[in-house]
Amino acid sequence: MNTSNEITPVSGDDQLPMMQAAQGLDSPKDGKGIGDLASAEVVDGWTHDYLSGEGDPADSRGLAAAFRFGIKADGRCAGLSFVESEPELRSEWSSEKGRPPWETVRDAVWAGFDRARDRRV
Repeated sequence: MNTSNEITPVSGDDQLPMMQAAQGLDSPKDGKGIGDLASAEVVDGWTHDYLSGEGDPADSRGLAAAFRFGIKADGRCAGLSFVESEPELRSEWSSEKGRPPWETVRDAVWAGFDRARDRRV
């Protein structure tokens, strides 16, 4: 018996790419770590969309890095909310020299974290 939470495997030309298959899963904010499955092209699109809504282009490099960090962090923090994950993420972000201070990129990291959980390409 197949319920709505089960995924039926398919073969041949009927297989869906991973991101398309993930779009149909329940509970988009469940913290399953989909950020690691997104292709570079998808992440580039998400980053461009995020930066287009931000005001100061001078900050775009640091914000882009922070947004991408948030996307990848989703995979490492599966099952946890951003708030629950924040102390570890802050420490990891701050441990690399040359990065902007956490306070200036926190919202961008959170946006990337949430974007990976939205499961929309």
